[in-house]
Amino acid sequence: MRRPTPRRPAPPPAAPPRDPLSTGARWGMVATGGVAAFAALHAASMIFAPLTLSVVIGLMFAPAARRIEAFKVPPALSALVIVIFTGALMAAFVSAFAWPISVWFDRLPDIWNELQTDLLSWKPGGGGADPAGLRDEFRGAAPESSMSVTVDGGKAVESAVLLAPAVLSQMIVFLAGVYFFVATRERLRAGIVGLCANSGQCRRVDRVIATVEADVSRYMIAVSGINLAMGAAVAAALWAIGAPEPWMWGVLAAIMNFIPYVGTAVMVSLLLGVGMIHFEGWQILLPALAHSAVNLAENQFITPQVLGRTMTLNPFAVFFAILFGLWMWGPVGGIVAVPLLLFANAVIESGRPRPPIRASTVRERQEA
Repeated sequence: MRRPTPRRPAPPPAAPPRDPLSTGARWGMVATGGVAAFAALHAASMIFAPLTLSVVIGLMFAPAARRIEAFKVPPALSALVIVIFTGALMAAFVSAFAWPISVWFDRLPDIWNELQTDLLSWKPGGGGADPAGLRDEFRGAAPESSMSVTVDGGKAVESAVLLAPAVLSQMIVFLAGVYFFVATRERLRAGIVGLCANSGQCRRVDRVIATVEADVSRYMIAVSGINLAMGAAVAAALWAIGAPEPWMWGVLAAIMNFIPYVGTAVMVSLLLGVGMIHFEGWQILLPALAHSAVNLAENQFITPQVLGRTMTLNPFAVFFAILFGLWMWGPVGGIVAVPLLLFANAVIESGRPRPPIRASTVRERQEA
């Protein structure tokens, strides 16, 4: 008996050709949504900036909180310990700046007059010049209604009074964000993993979260230690050359070093002004050179040894992220730019094929 020949399944219908206009419209909608999201983040910077910084600091102290909780301490109490420690650090930095900054603000008129005199008496070919003659030449070349610079103490006080509530509210949002993030980080992680469609996606998301926590924590702890050591070295170098308030400039150098490239440029500019006020001749470059020497040693020898090549990011990407963060959220944006770049790098790396790594393995390496 002849067997019937099995029928071959019909080939699937050919997919209709994609319309270039519809594809462009979809990409246009995505771009419009991205621009709208960035505009919203920029407009609500007073809320999102301290919240993002609180997440970064929470990730930084997550291993410490886990070690505290290993002694059967509830997460709420470990989060409170972290918040108290963070608040104490903030208070220490504020107290370190309060008195010196007030003294410098009181001296602003004298400093400005001294800078004017130094600039008018400076001569490119070396040697001095008659400040009165140069001043007469400038007055003759300038229009009659020349601009004058004055320091109005009343407006400065009024601006400080108006700015204080905004700064205080941001500090409250930051500390509250640190507390709630550290106290609920495990439930937050479980909630994010629970949104996945299958077990493979769950493992991938859990691995990304563990990698982000490990990378950000390691980066922030290492950079904080490096910046504190650099601030102490800058303060010692400025004290050795006789610069005024060396410890204040050391603290400022430590803080500004959290913003690579831009913070270094700001510190060099400020120390050039300090040199012009308190030194003469070629010695006006000493404060800026002292900071640059310490910063160069830190960038070339200390940071690569501490962070290693695994934490190395593309310099252009770091520079662009810092500029974008400064535009969006100011100094806070510059500080959180690199941790957010580490987060994006972890997400991108998770999509590349590699041997499976469990999230528990990442956490064990972090705690080791």
